Amino acid sequence: MRLEPLRSPSVVGDYAYIPSTTFLKDLDVGNEKHCRYAWSMRINAKKSPWRAIGNRASGKKTTTLYDLYMDSEAWVKERGEKLCSVDCYITPNQFWDWRKTKQLAGLCANWLEIDTTNHSILSEADSNQVIEEVFEQLANSNLPMPSHYVLSGSGGIHLYWVYQMTPAYYWKVNNWRSITNKLIDGLSNGGSLWSVDVGASRDPSRVMRMPGTIHGNSGRTVKAFNNPNVAYSFSSLATKLGLIVQEDKLTLVGSSDKADMGKPNPLNVISGTTSKPTKKIDSSRLISQRNNGKHNIRSWWTNIYYEVLSHSRKNGVKEGSRDSTAFILFIALQHMVSDASAWERIQQLNKELIGLSERELTTYLATAKIVRYRYSKSTLASYLESQIGVDPSFLYKNKPQLSTQEVAERKALGAQKTAIFKSQQTLTELCHAAKKLVASHTLTQANVVKASSKSLSTVKRYWVRIQLY
Repeated sequence: MRLEPLRSPSVVGDYAYIPSTTFLKDLDVGNEKHCRYAWSMRINAKKSPWRAIGNRASGKKTTTLYDLYMDSEAWVKERGEKLCSVDCYITPNQFWDWRKTKQLAGLCANWLEIDTTNHSILSEADSNQVIEEVFEQLANSNLPMPSHYVLSGSGGIHLYWVYQMTPAYYWKVNNWRSITNKLIDGLSNGGSLWSVDVGASRDPSRVMRMPGTIHGNSGRTVKAFNNPNVAYSFSSLATKLGLIVQEDKLTLVGSSDKADMGKPNPLNVISGTTSKPTKKIDSSRLISQRNNGKHNIRSWWTNIYYEVLSHSRKNGVKEGSRDSTAFILFIALQHMVSDASAWERIQQLNKELIGLSERELTTYLATAKIVRYRYSKSTLASYLESQIGVDPSFLYKNKPQLSTQEVAERKALGAQKTAIFKSQQTLTELCHAAKKLVASHTLTQANVVKASSKSLSTVKRYWVRIQLY
């Protein structure tokens, strides 16, 4: 029996049917800054079912939705004919190069996938019941209404909160999941005919059915609807859910991410040799090595290190560029300090800024530990710009060397700042020791010496300030 196309129920009166092209345009499909992935189970086994559209960071081949539609051909029993555009899916979010969470480049929407019980095909009456119950629970939970919804063809419904693409920093991906969790909580009761597919809804790399294509089992066309009065930004959606978008650069992406473990692309390697330990340099001296007026490999990589580090601290590290950032910083550190110190430092930066798991970091940098990479300036410039988003113009600037007087003045200023910092640090330690002694009524210079491990002369020099504290 052929199933009739589903119609939007009257309870969702503010929504209107929109052509599939309008829905895709609202998601910027076809106008990607980065790339998306489309997929269909119906593509001939001799061809890849995955198709990239847009711009891949690696420069690898992409295709068009038209080609996907033409290759997604199958016999549709409910229609009694062979059709194209059968069971086609697409990622709402964008990626640097491949469809996995760690390569996310931009977040374009949050969504909830409402599945039918046991994935059964529902009648029109049952399908409308599902839609009515879903929107009723949304209203009762005081959740922001979706900007779009899609009738999947089985009787299920996909809810979308679409917004202008926002960079997928790893802390922002955490916020993206917090938004999704809030939305899921509002529909946690489900219904006799439906439930929320939590896994699909919480996966930012998920592919979703495309409006305008055919559901292979039901024979129905997937349809999209939009409320023109509803619009969001990433931050406004979070605010409506009572969330604050936090730039938490110390929180790692959840361990539930099943990111593929691959080695980073080491650019175009000019030559590589077995790594040899370099002369150990105290990391506290790294700053003095930068821009010393001499053009050598160490100072060149030191400049690269600080440019990438400054960019990452200022802008955060995007989800899809974490491995590239760790890789370049580690390579730079290997030219600056010993291999052991480089590894220790990149682990600290990872915890503070990048946010890879220990296993991911070890895997990504395994090759870099044993091979000394060298790059041409043009290749490195292209990599910094495309993979990390760093302006590479600094590589081509010849900075003027400081005069002897300027160097002396800067050294004097640096020494003064260091002295002030050390003095404040010493005072803080002494005051902490004194505070405990005051509580026990045993505050003497001798006891402060014992409690702080500072010399008696140091305690005497700070004694007045300690007592004032």
